[in-house]
Amino acid sequence: MVLRECNAKGELTDVLTGVFALDNLACLITVNVVLAVVQFHLQPGGWSAGAIYQTIVPFLWQILGAIALGYTVGFLLAAWSAKVVEHGEQLILLAGCVLLCVGASSVLHVSSMITNLAVGATLVNLSERSRHFLESLSKTDPPLYAIFFVLAGADLDLSLLPMLGIPGAIYIFGRLAGKIGGTRVGVALAGGGGKLGRKLPFAMCAQAGLAIGLTLTIERRVPELAPGITAVVLASVIVFEIIGPFGVRWTVLRAGEAHPETEAPRY
Repeated sequence: MVLRECNAKGELTDVLTGVFALDNLACLITVNVVLAVVQFHLQPGGWSAGAIYQTIVPFLWQILGAIALGYTVGFLLAAWSAKVVEHGEQLILLAGCVLLCVGASSVLHVSSMITNLAVGATLVNLSERSRHFLESLSKTDPPLYAIFFVLAGADLDLSLLPMLGIPGAIYIFGRLAGKIGGTRVGVALAGGGGKLGRKLPFAMCAQAGLAIGLTLTIERRVPELAPGITAVVLASVIVFEIIGPFGVRWTVLRAGEAHPETEAPRY
């Protein structure tokens, strides 16, 4: 949303959007790994073969099944995209695919977020008309963002905020250190430098939709641990949604990639 507001376009913007996508994918997989480990320790049976099987197989199905489902829907969407040119029809097709993925993910017990991420990745790489589809979707997403935040805020138990203390501070400062330090290391290992190495780390601190969605997943899969985790994560979202957008805006402005006077590109 910030990149769209700034009409950002350039090398750093391209790298930033790609890194965000990889960051989301890594986050989704890591959370599923951690949840599998937590559920393994919470279930009776200890280190028995049956307990290990009941932990590993559902985890693999959550990830691989979601990717397979997302690729299948994305492939069909890419094949059909050439036949749909009108804005309204594109939006209906996209919304239908998203709802199909969510419903099928629920029936198949796989991650709906990984499924939809796989749909987007498949569409972009297989269809030359993907940008037109994403333009149709981007014109309607602001109300969805607002609804999503309202629903997520309703899950924030303010009575738990005084309990944050050290865990909350560790989480917030640890995330800042990880984002900034990890991005610098990644740029260095990739042979990057210049404005990427100096500016990209400060654009990586935003946190919103994915974190909120994952708290809902945690509430469903490990409800006994959800209250404390939800309080820490949603409280940190408040912090990072204040400083994160400023970091993104500062980054594209300093990089000279903000063009507010031109027509906005779509992401």
